[in-house]
Amino acid sequence: MVILPPFDIGIAQQSGTIGLMDVDRLVDVEPEQLSEAMRRKIDAARKSVQRLRAGWRPGPDTLEISPRLHDWRFIQVAPRATVLAGTVVGHPRLGDRPWVQTSYLIGLDATHLKWARTLSRFYVLGEPSSYPVG
Repeated sequence: MVILPPFDIGIAQQSGTIGLMDVDRLVDVEPEQLSEAMRRKIDAARKSVQRLRAGWRPGPDTLEISPRLHDWRFIQVAPRATVLAGTVVGHPRLGDRPWVQTSYLIGLDATHLKWARTLSRFYVLGEPSSYPVG
């Protein structure tokens, strides 16, 4: 059994429930303190959460190009921030690695556990770890 982290927003639909985080509550710094690359990443994450709230879900085209995360688990890294950790395959920058920690988790297919959205990207979720939540 997988115990889900707390989310700011839960959306239930016929296709299942998703959990979403408020990106601005996760990234609690002034914009001028961030690099341009980080501001772009956060803006893309906000837009992704807005699309997910509006009913959009990642389809085969999005998931096909997303890295796969196997033997994964949730790790709470701050009072309001959770990341995923596990074995990654097909990461665009890291390649294949036996252990990675993602950027902050901002969206999750909470019913089927098939995909997750972090600040950086979507991940396709394989089997979760049998270890307890960190």
